[in-house]
Amino acid sequence: MDLKLNGKVAVITGAASAKGIGNAVARSLAGEGAMIVVSDIIEEGIQTLAADLQTGDIRTLAIRADQSKLSDVELAIETVIAEFGRLDILVNCAALTNNYGTVARMAPEKWEREIGINLNGAFYWIQQALSIMKDNKWGRIINISSVAGNFGTTGLPCYAVTKGAIHTLTKQVARENANSGITCNCLVLGIIATEIYERSGIDQATVDRLVEHIPMKRMGQPAEVASMATFLCSEQASYVTGAVMPVDGAFSISV
Repeated sequence: MDLKLNGKVAVITGAASAKGIGNAVARSLAGEGAMIVVSDIIEEGIQTLAADLQTGDIRTLAIRADQSKLSDVELAIETVIAEFGRLDILVNCAALTNNYGTVARMAPEKWEREIGINLNGAFYWIQQALSIMKDNKWGRIINISSVAGNFGTTGLPCYAVTKGAIHTLTKQVARENANSGITCNCLVLGIIATEIYERSGIDQATVDRLVEHIPMKRMGQPAEVASMATFLCSEQASYVTGAVMPVDGAFSISV
């Protein structure tokens, strides 16, 4: 299937991790011929990814940005336009899990930092991208979220709150721009096999117990998320907007 993404310019945030969702999305979009801009606060990872994806046909760019700062996002967008002259696709993958505790015990400064990355950052990228997409009368915005935003989750209070807010932000953006050639959708992820479990120190026995609650009895793979995101960026998905779509192995309909 020709997804007609050849030459489109795609910005993917949170793409530094070699095992992460952003990395997989960047590779999938590049495979469909899109020009790739990857952004993260960790510069080494995005520079490596950009160099890996650069070919004769695929131009790439890595931009370090702390998306909790509007000025960083504004500068990043200016750099994209200076380099490519356009912006067609935005995939918001960047997120932070800054606490393993409860609302009652969470330090306010950690709460503010997580809100800044997970919610404010997504808002900043979307707002800046919309100003360009509206001029072109075409755009695709994909927000990567979590089932934690539907139910809350033990030990990650602010993460759950921000993901719930992303669901509503998606619907708001979709509604405001439905007649402008711009779509906005959200992928609500279940348990995906990324580095987050390694970084958080969760032991294998705990991971196994989590997997037991998934009807498919396995974790999802980043490439499976990337395939859905790539389709939603295409012309074939032009009538899909405002969707808050589970990619979770039926987890959200089994709890």
